[in-house]
Parts: sequence; C-alpha cells; structure tokens
Amino acid sequence: MERRVEALRRSGTRAEFYKFKGVGHGVGPGKGTSAEGWIVEAIRFWDTSIRGQSSLGCVGANVGSARNASEATILLACAATSG
Repeated sequence: MERRVEALRRSGTRAEFYKFKGVGHGVGPGKGTSAEGWIVEAIRFWDTSIRGQSSLGCVGANVGSARNASEATILLACAATSG
C-alpha cells in the first residue's frame, strides 16, 4: 500500500495513509481501539485539502488487507478533477 500512496503523491494527488494495529477491516468509528479519532483526522485532511479549491475530488477508504486481518488501513486522498 505504501508504494501506491507514493505513486498517488507523485501524480499530484494529496494522500494520507494510516495503519491501525489490533483492528480489522470495517473499523467504523474505531471507538476504544487504536483507530479511535481517525474520522477527526479524515475531516481535518479533507477540510485542509478543499479549502480554496473549486474542482477537487476527495475519497476515503478502509483498504484493509486480507493478509493481515488484525490491521486496518485507511487511505485518504484528494486530487483535482476536470470540468
């Protein structure tokens, strides 16, 4: 996943990537887990990214790995959109 995030960044996409130990895919709000507060971080990221931008698309995804069911990974990204 780290290589994908770096590729996004090289292409001009603003991206943040988080790993949370001890929680699996579908972490939800993460209350009481190592992922607690991830939603606040996502809002901060998107707010900072879109401020002053008129054509920006943003996404957030829980991209947990089937190889490690005890680790949640969250990707946040924003990039310019056409039109």
